[in-house]
Amino acid sequence: VDVSDPLPGLTALTCSDTLPASLSPGGTIDCTANYVVQATDTTIVNTATATADQTGQVNSSVTVGVQ
Repeated sequence: VDVSDPLPGLTALTCSDTLPASLSPGGTIDCTANYVVQATDTTIVNTATATADQTGQVNSSVTVGVQ
């Protein structure tokens, strides 16, 4: 499994396992990164993508409003 997140300004991902990683069925990997909110940000939309050779691509998105 490999994980990527192309959000501009995002720090490098730090994950609970070294990527690419092998997962057992039902296994998980947790990844984090930091983003500094810009003065022009009103909404931040972030999508991370997991890819593996035995499954299709999986996307996970979150939208956060900035006040």
